[in-house]
Amino acid sequence: MFIDAVTELAPGVQAKLLRLVDEQRLRLRGVDRMLDVRVMVGDERRSLNVGGRLRRELHHRLRVHQIDLPPLRARARDLGAIVARMLDRLGSDGQRPLLSSAAIRVLEAYPFPGNIRELAHALTHAAVLARDGQIEIQHLPVELRPPEPEPEPPDELTQLETLDVVIKRVERDYLLRVLRAVGGNRTRAAKILNLSRKGLWQKLKAHGVAPDEGRGEPDDDVELG
Repeated sequence: MFIDAVTELAPGVQAKLLRLVDEQRLRLRGVDRMLDVRVMVGDERRSLNVGGRLRRELHHRLRVHQIDLPPLRARARDLGAIVARMLDRLGSDGQRPLLSSAAIRVLEAYPFPGNIRELAHALTHAAVLARDGQIEIQHLPVELRPPEPEPEPPDELTQLETLDVVIKRVERDYLLRVLRAVGGNRTRAAKILNLSRKGLWQKLKAHGVAPDEGRGEPDDDVELG
């Protein structure tokens, strides 16, 4: 019989466990029953008697042979065997879920602060999402997945425009500025720009300026001729 988190047992339960260890006897529903069992206990603390949580006599009875198991993050060589055993338990009809090589690398790189329980939860979570298919990275819990790479800043060179494009944009903006300054009067605008009315019309058409675009209140910062 294995009892986990033994230091959290209530005092009354500890008394019953002590009797079981000493006499192989346990009182159930008012009846003493003989139980032929070997008792094993575990706890996350390195010492079962930390803080005096266990009765002294129970601690001495239980501490026959102590095995210190390092955390999962310190047992990288065992991870493959542990994962395979857990997947066997999760399988159905004799077939166990398969892990992609990318998912395996993610598990190997993760420190598992929650130890074995966290690994078991992660594999169960992934197996459910994979629906009997191969477990991929996207099936693992979010906290296990590597962070998404940040997008690379745009290459400055790709943001540069040709001189022709810049000139056309500046020319269009200035044409509209002049038109707004003269309230859309194209005759006055052509005079300011030193263009014929036809020449102004051609430029506006080339820039896709609508006939009613550019009409508005005159701008104070444009010097009219």
